[in-house]
Amino acid sequence: ETAAPQVASAGKFLAMAGYDVDQIKHAIRPISDIALVGDTDLGETADVVTNIMTAYEIPAKQMDNTADILTMTFTKTNTTLLELAESFKYAGTVAHQSGLNFETASAAFGVLGDAGIKGSHAGTTLRMMLLNMMNPTKRGQEAWDILGINTKDKNGNLRNLSDILSDLHEKQQTMSAGDFSTLINKMFRVTAAPGALALINNVAKMQEVTGLNKKSMGLASDLADEKKNTIQGLWYQMTSAFTETGMQGFEQMQGAIRDFLQRMIELMKSPQFATALKNAMDMFLKIANVIVDVFNKIMTMWNLVPNWGRTALQWFIKIQMVSGCLLYTSDAADDLTR
Repeated sequence: ETAAPQVASAGKFLAMAGYDVDQIKHAIRPISDIALVGDTDLGETADVVTNIMTAYEIPAKQMDNTADILTMTFTKTNTTLLELAESFKYAGTVAHQSGLNFETASAAFGVLGDAGIKGSHAGTTLRMMLLNMMNPTKRGQEAWDILGINTKDKNGNLRNLSDILSDLHEKQQTMSAGDFSTLINKMFRVTAAPGALALINNVAKMQEVTGLNKKSMGLASDLADEKKNTIQGLWYQMTSAFTETGMQGFEQMQGAIRDFLQRMIELMKSPQFATALKNAMDMFLKIANVIVDVFNKIMTMWNLVPNWGRTALQWFIKIQMVSGCLLYTSDAADDLTR
């Protein structure tokens, strides 16, 4: 169960993304599932997931599938939902326009995350890689020609990223690390070269995650159901139920609270209230003046007491305290011996 305020927040972001009422009703469940699994706020989850889907032109009816793919990626790689969202923000549109499918793009971000390249850094890396493969510089094309690898098919479209990376991985085995890195720098430039090497070195992991992404149907829901039975999940359900009940109780009391507040406002505007408030302040000031006068008299009398009198009084107080402690100790000892 999800707290009503969070559902309202998620609904707001879904509406801002252009979802109608029916689409929002359908999207709330997968959004709730991925938020629970990823430990993210429901409203923020709705915001970032719809941003990803907009960049990739994924229709609202595929919200379940999108949630499953993202969940598979961040549970199989060293990334989080918010890191994936940041990566897609920087590369989603370019990746989609290049023909890179969503499952592979998500897997690529996950593998980059394994290498410590996350968020905007991962998004910038993949975007630069794709742009340099679609429109290579003169130096970049020379490097591709040296390796004998074509980045485009016979129709001029970008080849499958996984296939290109596999070809590069094969060539890597036949060259020195220095020579290969030099060619990679020419192909992808300094900005994207480290990420490109990470993907080339781990292309098998990227292919594995891509395959899992394509078979991830129902994953977000299954993992969410499992988590609901953990201590954390049960605590969340309890607090959500408490919040919901509290809101219902407040709604039932709104009439009485509103009536009370209106009567208080009318009372505070009345002359009688002003008079009563003035009288109360006068009484408070009089009491305060009496206390100050009494304190001043005590201090005056104390200052009149000679030093030997003060010393005697201090010793008298000490003797009384010691006598009290001894009497308490004696009574306690008698109780223990009975």
